[in-house]
Amino acid sequence: MRDFQVSKVYAWEDEVLYPKSRPLSENQIINLVDRTCSTNDTPPLRYVDVAPVRTSTAMYNATQKSLVLPPWSHNTHHVIHEVAHHITRHKTRGLAAAHGPEFVGWMIRIFARRHRLSIRELITSAKNAGIEVV
Repeated sequence: MRDFQVSKVYAWEDEVLYPKSRPLSENQIINLVDRTCSTNDTPPLRYVDVAPVRTSTAMYNATQKSLVLPPWSHNTHHVIHEVAHHITRHKTRGLAAAHGPEFVGWMIRIFARRHRLSIRELITSAKNAGIEVV
């Protein structure tokens, strides 16, 4: 499935979500990941690597059901972004674009709950940036 809005999503995240993000310790990352999966009726990830040796990229690996989170990504924004990939894949049975409307919807809901922000305002902001949200 084509990832048609990835650059818009990244730009919007950098402008809107990242400034509200908070740093996390390694234990806080694990707790956030586990709690987010549990509260969204999603199976837990098999592995969360918070100190990768071979990569500097934060990513979700759908095959291994794992996250790779280098030190620069140890904040609520990046962790929630990667967990939202896992939740979206589970909820859509892998049929959604990586940064498509379903993913953006999950990411916004998780981020808004974590930071006590208005889901409606974040959705409106994303749509105003030309991003499709479900």
